[in-house]
Amino acid sequence: MKSVIRFSLNNKFALWIMTFIVTFAGLYAGLNMKMETMPDITVPIVNVTTVYPGAAPEEVAANVTEPIEQRVRNLDGVTVVSSQSFENASSIIIEYDYDKDMEKAQREVDEALASVQLPEGAGEPSISRLSLNAFPVLSLSVSNDKQSLQELTRTVEERIVPAIQGLEGVADVQISGQHVQEAELEFKADKMKELGLNEDVVKGIVQGSVISAPLGIFEFGNTEKALLVDGSIVTEEDLKNIEIPVIPSGAAGQAQGGMAGQPGAGAAGVPGQGATGGAQGTVPGAEGGQGLAGAAAGAPSGAAGAAGAAGAAGAPAGGQAAAPGGAGAGLAIPTVKLSEIADIRVVGKAESISRTNGEESIGLAIVKAADANTVAVVNLVKDEMQKLSEEIDGLTAVSVFDQGKPIEESVETMMSKALLGALFAIIIILLFCATSARRSSRSFRFRFRS
Repeated sequence: MKSVIRFSLNNKFALWIMTFIVTFAGLYAGLNMKMETMPDITVPIVNVTTVYPGAAPEEVAANVTEPIEQRVRNLDGVTVVSSQSFENASSIIIEYDYDKDMEKAQREVDEALASVQLPEGAGEPSISRLSLNAFPVLSLSVSNDKQSLQELTRTVEERIVPAIQGLEGVADVQISGQHVQEAELEFKADKMKELGLNEDVVKGIVQGSVISAPLGIFEFGNTEKALLVDGSIVTEEDLKNIEIPVIPSGAAGQAQGGMAGQPGAGAAGVPGQGATGGAQGTVPGAEGGQGLAGAAAGAPSGAAGAAGAAGAAGAPAGGQAAAPGGAGAGLAIPTVKLSEIADIRVVGKAESISRTNGEESIGLAIVKAADANTVAVVNLVKDEMQKLSEEIDGLTAVSVFDQGKPIEESVETMMSKALLGALFAIIIILLFCATSARRSSRSFRFRFRS
């Protein structure tokens, strides 16, 4: 201790330099350090989710969950593998040691699942990590007293969201309460009955028409191309023009009894009607009684006619039919447009109800990137919203949840306490030094007089 005191007294200039260095280093670190509510904790968990549409839980467990479990349970650092098999989906949670590099762990899981053979129809496994940064750092409520909810939704989606997503450190922007458009179908019961259709069948065809599904890679000559089935139903007109396969009602009764087994016999048909099962159908303009199945080489059991009639049992209004005398495999399927059997209305409504200060509003939740500074991201978003509020007439943004504000207050409190502590320490040291100097001066004068 005496050596430190002696060094300080004999090297005052060096002591001042060290004091300035420590002071400025502390101020720089305090003003530029990453400000977070919670420390950056890496949770050693990887989640694997696989969708298997139309499968029961037992089938999901046997064909999806167990093959994936067998591949991942022996990976390096894995401690626990737990799984849940639901209807249409499988969820597997992989836990690791805390010293495991989770980015490397995610890559290892991805590589391990690349060779897993999943059943046809199952989707690609989705691999994700549990992160505390996935929670929003700022929630805003956006309203405009000069725009309707539909207009405000367009403003948010076309201007506000792209502007915020372009800011440094912003990972995602989540929207709630926006205006959405939905199509409502009101089926025409008489027309449906006439064509032998029911609502469940039509709903299934409509849902299947909007599905996009990859078919795989096929060879075309010397090249390979990926094929994709794309429903591409994006407008009201696309929806109205969906072709629904139909079999007119009343024809099924003609297919019963001995008529089904008569070789080459027609159904004594009436033009515009058709038969189901193993019977025959007629085509408008064809001779009465000439069946479609009868053209199938006079099959003795009528089974050949069933193949043709099931695909195209006659021709309803607006549909298509094959010429009589053709084989069953070459028949065209009669169809009717969705607009002919249902009234279609496009209605707009709020996806969820969001109100702020009594006005309709749209909620925005901002999620920051994993390595971004919470306070910096929050302040950037606030500044951007301030600019947009000045550019867009009537736009108001209210902060509902803000993680940056309490962090800033905590840091300001810490810095003020640190500065006060340093100031008082300097004052006490100066007082101590002044007192010591006076005592030393008195002692020196006393010795000099004596």
